[in-house]
Amino acid sequence: MRGQEALTIVDRLLQGANYGQKLNDLQSAVFLETWAEHSYSEIAQQLGYEYDYIKQVGSHLWRSLSQILGEPVSKRNIQAVLRRYEQSQQPQQDEGEAIDFSRFYDRQEELQTLESSMIEDPYRLIGMFGLGGIGKAFGYITFIIVVGSDGDKFQLPHLPDLNPHNPQTVV
Repeated sequence: MRGQEALTIVDRLLQGANYGQKLNDLQSAVFLETWAEHSYSEIAQQLGYEYDYIKQVGSHLWRSLSQILGEPVSKRNIQAVLRRYEQSQQPQQDEGEAIDFSRFYDRQEELQTLESSMIEDPYRLIGMFGLGGIGKAFGYITFIIVVGSDGDKFQLPHLPDLNPHNPQTVV
């Protein structure tokens, strides 16, 4: 995680806890410099403030984050704490849990395009490209379930068992 990403998380946390109050410019600068592992002395010198004042700004920031996150936050552990927080916010999917396909919105046109392409040329190779986390696998699975359920139109390829616990899985 980069400093700016971490700053965005901290700003969002503080806004939620302090009724919309954002970090000011000095707090943001102290946070970013701390994230870059600079000492309070270096930060004070770079920003043109007294060491004690920068230390006070940092201390207030860590105290506020400690209260919000429910664990001690300091200049030394801020990176580890925010990484743990970010991981805890990501949705976890149990291996036995079914995927919720009801959230596949407004993609009927794309599904129709895929369907007609596969009917016209059943040997066509279709690739789905894009950034991670935007729904390529979800779209493919939805296509198989929604369009592929009508088996007389075309034959979907056999997919290998992608269970990571199965030693015979071929990827």
